[in-house]
Amino acid sequence: MSSKAKTQAKPVVETPVVETPVVETPVVETPVVETPVVETPVVETPVVETPDELTDEQKLAKLKADADDALAALEGEIGDAESEAEADVDTQGNYPYAPVEEAKGEQEPEFLKQYREAYPLEAEFLVTSDGNVFLAQGRGDALNHARSLGTELKTYKA
Repeated sequence: MSSKAKTQAKPVVETPVVETPVVETPVVETPVVETPVVETPVVETPVVETPDELTDEQKLAKLKADADDALAALEGEIGDAESEAEADVDTQGNYPYAPVEEAKGEQEPEFLKQYREAYPLEAEFLVTSDGNVFLAQGRGDALNHARSLGTELKTYKA
């Protein structure tokens, strides 16, 4: 017998075909909602033109007058704001700590010596807890800074 005769043919196994049922998905229509278009009215800013009949000097005078009016309005607003700030400083009701008039019994900080040399005419120095030094005319700024730190303000007089 030859070696070819010993080899047997393998049987063919057929795999059964399974049919998958087709399931139809219903189509759901989404309604279309139209967003209304809102038109924004166009506001035109009037352009003020200087008549050509004016001389350059007259144009310059008009511009200066307009600038002076604007400056006066701003100065008025600044004055109002300063008055309100001074009222807050005067009452000191908004500040958690009032300034110490003089740090009696405490030794003056060493760094204050250089300020006394730089400002020999200054009568008092205001010192915050973080070491910032303010001159007397900056009392409002010093109080605000001390308030932001939540600490008191110390005043050292000459």
